[in-house]
Amino acid sequence: VVITELKVLDRETNKSKIFNKLLNSDNEIALPYSKYILSFKFVALDYTDPEKNQYAYKLKGVTDKWIYLKNKRDITFIDLAPGHYTFSVKGSNNDGIWNEKGVSVRFYITPPFWFTWWFLTISFIVFMILSYLFINFIKGFLDLKKFWKKETFIDDYRLIDNIGSGGMANIYKAVDYKVKDQKPVAIKLMKDDIMKKEVQRKRFINEGVIIDNIKHENIVQIIKRGEFNNKLYIVMELLEGISLADKIENDIINIKETVELLIQITDALSLIHSLGIIHRDLKPENIMMIRPDSNRLQFVNKRLNSLKLEQNMIPVILDFGLAKINNTTILTDSGMIVGTVNYLPPENLNGSDLSFASDIYSLGIIFYYMLTKTLPYSGESTLAIMAKILNETAKEPKLINSNIPENLNNLIMKMISYKSEDRPNVKQLLIELINIFNMI
Repeated sequence: VVITELKVLDRETNKSKIFNKLLNSDNEIALPYSKYILSFKFVALDYTDPEKNQYAYKLKGVTDKWIYLKNKRDITFIDLAPGHYTFSVKGSNNDGIWNEKGVSVRFYITPPFWFTWWFLTISFIVFMILSYLFINFIKGFLDLKKFWKKETFIDDYRLIDNIGSGGMANIYKAVDYKVKDQKPVAIKLMKDDIMKKEVQRKRFINEGVIIDNIKHENIVQIIKRGEFNNKLYIVMELLEGISLADKIENDIINIKETVELLIQITDALSLIHSLGIIHRDLKPENIMMIRPDSNRLQFVNKRLNSLKLEQNMIPVILDFGLAKINNTTILTDSGMIVGTVNYLPPENLNGSDLSFASDIYSLGIIFYYMLTKTLPYSGESTLAIMAKILNETAKEPKLINSNIPENLNNLIMKMISYKSEDRPNVKQLLIELINIFNMI
């Protein structure tokens, strides 16, 4: 059996090309990719009775099975995919005896340029670049949309950065865009979902009213408050430092330094109580430790002129969100306990009336924690802590820190007494702290 012709016909141009010279070569015939009709002709070298000769072919790359053609001596393939192929044909004589060896020709249809490895590689790279640009475009669009949706200006202030968040409000660093070279301020902006709750809204307004006229170097100073586009805000001085909670956690605070800090906090609390205000949420997280400027430090030293303060950082009381004026209605939802449970006095937990002594208790817990790095009442749950506060007596701090003097130990235990009437008032506390400070 021999293959007599390999012809390629271009269906678009109707031009054909014959590759007969390559049929007897062992080399693979390379054929370009296009819309071609590919045809083979073949014949058996048996002249006894040619009409009775039969043929079979297979095209490896498409199928490995022989396909029988009877006495047909040509076969046509249309639009073969790029790749390597082997065309094989065998024949039988008029007695039905097959030449199983047959004859074969190998050919290769070259892929179009868009199937080549280099084109696919370049296409992939271009796709990745376009995808990256598209994703960044979408991201930029969403960021721009988010930018226009979020608050960027509150009254005369341009918000620069979100520097904190609480249950009721977000805190932003901001500048007065109408005044050049103005120092940055902090703006406390009530959250949208909280604005819908009347109790919380009144509490936020109440906080501004309470601290409007408090002027003390150890209390955060209010610059302005108001409502802008249905959003309540309070503008305060921007304090940069660390919370007292972080200082207790990361630093070793000696006894004299602790007493000195407590004197300043108590002095601020004295002014708060003199105005008839109960803070109700004294805790280390609500006290900021800052490096004061010379004017602020001068006022602190002048006010406490009997002391030789050695601190390079001073405490500043923040967050009057739970504060109330004595003998006024407490702004809470019915049945709600407000404040951080570790620092809550027993009367806050058993439903009794709160008083100035409640702040003394919370300050005593802070004092205890600063000297021992241990809370007097702790537990695995809020209810467990509440049960201990109501039913147990705290371990004396000197049993944890043996360096605590007896008079200081006794003062702390008085401050955290179960009965509010057993606690010193703020003036008595300040006097005792100063006396202890001078003895250390």
